[in-house]
Formats: sequence, C-alpha cells, structure tokens
Amino acid sequence: HVTIYQMYAVASSALTGTAPLPPKMKAQDVNTIVTKSFLSGLHLLLEENFPTSDALASMQVTAMQLARLASANDKAPLWAASKTALWQLDFLRPDDEKAAQKQLVLPRLAESLASKAIGIDSKDIAEAAGTTAASAEEYFVFLETLQRQGKLEDSLQLLQTLEDVTLSSTSTMAQPGTIPLSIRQIRELKAELLIKMDRHKDAAEMYEILVTEFVDQWSYWMAYLNCVHQCSSLEEAVSQTEELRGKVVDSLPEAPSHNMPRGPHLVCVELAA
Repeated sequence: HVTIYQMYAVASSALTGTAPLPPKMKAQDVNTIVTKSFLSGLHLLLEENFPTSDALASMQVTAMQLARLASANDKAPLWAASKTALWQLDFLRPDDEKAAQKQLVLPRLAESLASKAIGIDSKDIAEAAGTTAASAEEYFVFLETLQRQGKLEDSLQLLQTLEDVTLSSTSTMAQPGTIPLSIRQIRELKAELLIKMDRHKDAAEMYEILVTEFVDQWSYWMAYLNCVHQCSSLEEAVSQTEELRGKVVDSLPEAPSHNMPRGPHLVCVELAA
C-alpha cells in the first residue's frame, strides 16, 4: 500500500503541475490518477505501522488537487479536502514543530472548503443557509469546522435558519441524489449544541419537542431529564419529566396494546428507580 500510494502521489503531483500533459493524456485521466492517489492514501490509514500524520499531510495536498480539478457541480472533492484537514487535527504529533501553526490554519482551511461545498459565504452563514441545496453530510462537516473553532453561536444561527426553512418549505432543498438534513436531525444537533453552550433550559425545550414526536426514542427522554436536572434539583427534574410523560401519554392516539409505544412506560420505571 505504501509503494502504491507513493507512485500515485508522485504521478498526481507531476500531472497537476504547470507542465503540459503528456501526449494522448486527457484531463479525465489526470482526475482518475489524483482520485486513486487519495483513495490509496485512505488505505494507508489502515496500516498500523504507518505514521498517520504523515499520510494525512500528503493526502491534504492530493485532496486540494482534486478540488481544483473538480467541476462546479462536484462537491465531493471539497468535502474530502475539508475532512482531511479535520483529520490532521485529530492526529497531530506532540513533537510536531508546526503543531501550533496547524491548529490555527487547518480549521480555517476546513471551514473555507466546507462553506464552498455547501455553497455559502462563511462570513454570512445564517443569511445564506436557506438558499443553498446541500446534503446532510456536507452540513455535518461544515458544522464540525465551526465548532472546532469555538464558533458555537454561528453554528446555532445556521441550524435555526435551516430549521425555519425546512418547516416553511414544501420541497427538499438538497440536490437530486443526495440526502438532506431532516428536521429531526436539525433539532438533535441544536439540542446537543445548546448543551455545549450550557443552555440546558433551551436544550430541554428542544428535547421536549423531540420526545413528543418520537416517544420511543430513549435517549431523548434521558437527555431531557439530564438537562432539567442541570437547572434544578433531581427531585424537580424527575417531577418535570413525569409531567411530560403524562402529557405525551395523554396525546397518544388509541391503538391496540401490542402497538402502543413503550418509551413513556419505560420512563415511568426509570423514574421510579
């Protein structure tokens, strides 16, 4: 795998330089070689004895080459380049003399690439969010780049805009063939972000909405209980959760016993314990 990657890396570097292409070689051939170079780099990450940080640094160059070669409608190379920058942050070596510089530069690079992938100006995130047609994965990466830099408020504004647009729209914003962010995913992300911001009361309100819609999702019930507990005593948190459980049960439509949701009843057992 190492030899294969090195061969592809050298070839892709030479072919994406300023020199003219060899005779009979087309631009599509160059794109194929650079793509194989990046994919062989992914194989290297599975090698136990190969320095991950070295592979990722080289893959970053390859990913940037892919991004330059990609067509305007091909967002995958931008995603790959942004994600590779984030991976580098995860595998920085303690003895890396440029670690401090990389920690400063790589998140900004990742944000810039991810914002291009979803088609918005990172300087005006909230306003532009509702006008772009991006996939869920592209938004996941962009949100990660923001939160890596501590831009929690920007992340929250983005999610709020996406929630408003999704609720008011009658059609999906994503490109054909891609999976858009669902309203459930948006609200999950909002709740998790609000917890990171120590806004547990707001997070509890978001989980209350989620648990009302998805009554069997156990994690929502426990997250609601924990958020309320952060703002009050355990006794009060249990009392509020029991009150919410009662409201949810009362709102459920009549159904045969074997089709009834189990979540609210399991919560009752958990609270009693």
